[in-house]
Parts: sequence; C-alpha cells; structure tokens
Amino acid sequence: EFALGAALALSGAGRAAVAGLDTDGSDGPTGLAGGLVDHLSAARAGGLGIDLRAALARHDVRVERDFGPVPPMLAERGKVLQILVNLVSNAKYACDAGLRRDKLITLRVAPGPAGRVRLVVQDNGVGIPDENQTRIFQHGFTTKPKGHGFGLHSSANAAMEMKGTLTVHSDGPGTGATFTLDLPAAAPDAIAANN
Repeated sequence: EFALGAALALSGAGRAAVAGLDTDGSDGPTGLAGGLVDHLSAARAGGLGIDLRAALARHDVRVERDFGPVPPMLAERGKVLQILVNLVSNAKYACDAGLRRDKLITLRVAPGPAGRVRLVVQDNGVGIPDENQTRIFQHGFTTKPKGHGFGLHSSANAAMEMKGTLTVHSDGPGTGATFTLDLPAAAPDAIAANN
C-alpha cells in the first residue's frame, strides 16, 4: 500500500496500489500535496535526462499548487508519473512559445465528479485552437517542430488503462490550456483489504 505521494516517488514498487492522498506528507516521502512538484521535478522524462525543475527554472516558469483533500484512489505510479511529466513538459513548452512574461503552470488536485480524483495541469501559454483540441490525443498529431505526436496519445492511453480520462480545454490561441486527469477513487472494500 502506498500513499500517492509515495506512489509518485521515484523509488518503490511500480505496481498498481491503493493510494491515499494526504496534505501533510505523513504517509509517504512528502505526500502528494506537499511533494508533487518535487517528485515531478526529479523525474526523468522518457529516459532523456530532462530535469523538469531545472527546465522550469531556466525558462522562468512559475509553478503554483492548489491541493485539496481527496479520497484514496487506485493508481499505478509509473503511469501517473508518465502522464504528469508529459503534461508539465508540454505546459512548459506552451509557456515558452507564448508571449507572456509571467509564465505560469498551476497544478491542482481535488475531488472529481462521481467518485473520482482530479489532477489538473493548467498553463497560461499559447493555447490550443478548437480544431486541434479534437485531435490532440491522436497518435502522430503534433504542433511542435520537433514533436512526434506520441506523448499526449500515450498519456491518454495510460489514463484509460487505469480506468481514467484525460481531457483538454482551451479558449483558443493565447489563452493557455487546461489538461484534466480524472482517475477512479478506490472502493472502501479495496482500501480495507490493503490495510
């Protein structure tokens, strides 16, 4: 059994586990609310050695956190990390491509609808035109000059494999984007079985 903070840590088992989310870090290395940015910052994206903390600092991107209490959930650490690293990396890219000087990424954790846990990555970058929002999760679709069109596609697939969803919203060019990962909360009997 892992707290999601522990499940997101870079050590420990990568199996699916009941993951309790806390805000004080008492059940994991730092807990989700206290340590999501630290865990993401230390993560190596795709084995390419990309340190997100260094990349965000180097590009003057500020990160705000808004973490509320959420119910325990089922999560596979590796898949959640894959998704979040991809979303934060894309948000950094969107902020860099925008014209704003106040580059901002907001990470939000909150209860979602219908027994779900919601993780949100929002940026104030270049935004996404309506026509791209319907294709953004398709394999091979990219707007980046050196993109492959695999990151968001694989992230959406990973979310589905965990019985979750990954969605996007943007009011269009220049307005930023919001990516929402909804994952199912753990059933009370699953929590009891893991205690």
